[in-house]
Amino acid sequence: MIQATLDRLSPALIQRVQNSKKFQQWQLQRILYSPVDRKQPVTEQHFSPAQLASQWGLSDDTIRRLFDGVEGVLRLEKPTRAGKRPRVTIRIPLSVAERIHTKLSTGSR
Repeated sequence: MIQATLDRLSPALIQRVQNSKKFQQWQLQRILYSPVDRKQPVTEQHFSPAQLASQWGLSDDTIRRLFDGVEGVLRLEKPTRAGKRPRVTIRIPLSVAERIHTKLSTGSR
C-alpha cells in the first residue's frame, strides 16, 4: 500500500522531501498518552499536517499529498453545504509517519 502511494508521487516531490534537512534529521520519538480512565488502552501520538511539516521542514500541502490515501491516516470529513468545498481534517499516526519516513530515507520507491 505504501509502495502504491509513493509510486503516484512525482519524482520532484520525492526529491524535495528527501533533500529536506529536517526530514533527514528527524528521529522517532514515541510518546504514549496515558488515558484518564485506566481501563482504556494507551494511545499513539497523531500529527496534524502542520506539525509534521514543521518537523520535516516541508509545507503542509506537501505533507497532505505525501499521506493522501495512505492506510492508517485518519480522515475526518465535515458535511458540505451547497457550493462549498469539502473540509477534510487528517491526522497522521506516529507509526504511519515512521513507515513513510523509513521508506523515503532508504531511497527505495
